[in-house]
Amino acid sequence: MFDASIALTLVVATGVATLFHRIGLPAILGFMLTGAFVGPSGFGVLNDMHAIEEMAEIGLVFLLFMVGLELSPDKLKAMRGVALKAGSLYMIFGTVLLGLGILAMNVPPLLAFILGGVLTISSTALVVKSLEDAKQMGNIVGGVSLGTLIVQDIVVIPLLLLVPLTHTVYATAGDISWMTVGIDLGKAFAVLAATVILSLFIVPRLVDKLAHARSRELFTLSVFSLGIGMAYLTHLLGLSMEAGAFVGGLALSGSVYSKQVLSDSRPFRDVFAALFFVSLGAMLDARFLVANLGEILGVLLTVSAIKFFGGVAAMKAARLSWKTAIIGSLALFQVGELAFMVLRSLDTTLRDVPWVGSWFDSWMAIFVHAIVLSMFLTPLLSRTLFGKLGDAITRWVDPIDHKDLIATPEINRSVEDRGDIPRPKEALIVGYGPIAQQVSEACNAQGIPYHVIETNPSTVKELRAQGIHAVYGDASSPEVLKSARLSQMDVFVVTVPDSRATQEIVYAARCLNPDIHIIARARFTPDVEKLKMAGASEVIHDEQETGDRFVSHSLMTLGLSESKADEACEDLR
Repeated sequence: MFDASIALTLVVATGVATLFHRIGLPAILGFMLTGAFVGPSGFGVLNDMHAIEEMAEIGLVFLLFMVGLELSPDKLKAMRGVALKAGSLYMIFGTVLLGLGILAMNVPPLLAFILGGVLTISSTALVVKSLEDAKQMGNIVGGVSLGTLIVQDIVVIPLLLLVPLTHTVYATAGDISWMTVGIDLGKAFAVLAATVILSLFIVPRLVDKLAHARSRELFTLSVFSLGIGMAYLTHLLGLSMEAGAFVGGLALSGSVYSKQVLSDSRPFRDVFAALFFVSLGAMLDARFLVANLGEILGVLLTVSAIKFFGGVAAMKAARLSWKTAIIGSLALFQVGELAFMVLRSLDTTLRDVPWVGSWFDSWMAIFVHAIVLSMFLTPLLSRTLFGKLGDAITRWVDPIDHKDLIATPEINRSVEDRGDIPRPKEALIVGYGPIAQQVSEACNAQGIPYHVIETNPSTVKELRAQGIHAVYGDASSPEVLKSARLSQMDVFVVTVPDSRATQEIVYAARCLNPDIHIIARARFTPDVEKLKMAGASEVIHDEQETGDRFVSHSLMTLGLSESKADEACEDLR
């Protein structure tokens, strides 16, 4: 019989998630908050958690299936090198440091380091959402963070494989030979290898047959069955359901059908994953939180600090800059949703071991509350991390990271300032993306000197190697603008897509040089007036310019002359 409480929970979760979306927070937090309200310690709508935990487990299966499916060969190829090295070192450093900390709590080594690995895992869903919202996916911080998250997602599988081995070791009270341990571990990896072979050679052929049937319903049902079927198969073979789902998704990631499978699987995954995050929120007990606030905050701060310092050490060992190491480590400070799978598996598997069960009774609830709180804090930290806090970190560490670039204080002028020789007009361009490159190429073709201010050190070095005058730094800084000789420039072109950053740059430039002609870029309509108030002489409005082109081409295609089409565009303006 269908449980009406689940229907009510989904309705409430939808409303809360919609509200969170309106105020710019991830829907995941809305789901967890819903769980806290409707759970046993809230209004008690979900008194019996058994049904929703079963559906949440299906959500986890699909979550791992989608994670494996989205690990396309292109993504895996792109994370080779620095991202893979940084992610691997992050996991190693975090597991060792956190494992040593848990070891000090009288926990045996194997369990301590498994828990250390669990707590090192960050939230893929929250971090990727934060990076996308802050438009950081295309830079080095986004790339390294994504590479680290991929490594962590993959590490979840061997952690799950170690859970039954841990039970074998501790259920015998240490009376076990290393040969037995090796045999059990070998069996686990043999089963996993057999599953991989099955998914590589049999599943793709099956999907190919189904795709050729040209039945959308059959294909969708097969996708659903694939995620559940692979999970159930590994469960029958003695491994976790999640491991099988991950392997099934990974096997299809390089398939020509992977995009269609992603499209068909996502609705199922989203519904069940929502229930999973609701179940996480339902774990929060307000009375327990208040009664044990000191211990919970202590665990939260300790784990976050160890992950931060371990992350900085790992990324510096991978030869990344201090800026990337600090901001990347702060972005990954939380413990993620996949960690709950391993914790739940450990709790269930080791519950019959007396001393382990008592340890879990004492600490599991504290760890769960600390983890959920870390996930709640992530969007709040991300807003400042990729805003004012990130800018402050950049200003602090840039002199350390890029001494060689900052050591060149000014752009050398090709023509001396002499009264008898007319000085050629010059342009100063901020940023060096596709638009800035078009402007610079046009200036170069006309023989007009131009200079560039850019925050990507690699780009600055490349430009200087080509003989182009480039200054490294934040263009909103008066010192950087002075070093670029803004006062002697004729045109200041700001091509940065970020509205807030553009306003700061325009205002700083106008204060330093009231007479300079400033051309700024605005992506959206409300930004136009803000940039003019900040001091822009002209504002190139992305949406307006694109709209003009659409109107002009559409009208000319419909028979109007070019002049008439231009008049129509002007009337619309």
